[in-house]
Amino acid sequence: MAGNQSPIFSRVGDVQGSVLMLNPVGTTGAGYTGLDANTYSIYSADPTNGGFVQRIRLKSNNTNPANVVRFWMCNANGDYATTTTAPQTPTATISATSGTMTPGTYYMKVQALDAYGQPGSFSSEISNTVPSTGNNIVWGWSAPATVTQGVSGYRLAIGVAANQEQFVIANVTGTSYTQNTTFFTGQLGNQVGQFTGYIGNSSATFTTSLLLNTTLIGEVSIPAFTASATAATADVDYPLNIAVPPGYRIIAGLGTTTANGIFATAIAGKY
Repeated sequence: MAGNQSPIFSRVGDVQGSVLMLNPVGTTGAGYTGLDANTYSIYSADPTNGGFVQRIRLKSNNTNPANVVRFWMCNANGDYATTTTAPQTPTATISATSGTMTPGTYYMKVQALDAYGQPGSFSSEISNTVPSTGNNIVWGWSAPATVTQGVSGYRLAIGVAANQEQFVIANVTGTSYTQNTTFFTGQLGNQVGQFTGYIGNSSATFTTSLLLNTTLIGEVSIPAFTASATAATADVDYPLNIAVPPGYRIIAGLGTTTANGIFATAIAGKY
């Protein structure tokens, strides 16, 4: 028997967005991850009960060339896009002070969190080898070159293979962190309270989208539009009909350059 036999209905309409998207995402790679400063938040679900998005309506703002709009769902680690750049010059220094790390090579990437909690780009990867039990690794970095809304902290991703960082240390203040506890690639959850999250399978290639739980959920082609005083331009509706978890949001981004921008409006309801 199903655990919940009660039907759910939207208690109130929830139309959000009406966002004018002007700038395309920065690179081809970022165009498919959603982790770009030029993505736009067009819907945020109710933080307690979630929401239901019926469709997203797209309208051309005046004359525009053909384009594509992509949509992602993410777990709202930050409510706004950020142009804060990656932390610089990561370092990894072995310390001889007491620790319990298992000997081996460890890898790290770090990103800055702005004043809204929105993460910027990841730094380059750094690694070092712990020679024997009892050593620590002191991870270090410099502040981002560009900071638009301040830096509220940093988030580290650490792993035991290149580009497979899987454990997250959620919010570090300052520009260094001493790791003195080892972890296991097959372990879920916290490790002695130090590692605050597990983000992937040990055989998975690391991607920053895992940290945001950002998933590409769809895309739609936008035809070229010519504005007219006597004829309407076409409506472009992208149907979703999906329940959105509490606090999650939907973001959108343009595939290429636009002349006058595309309006995006989410037609939804709150439970």
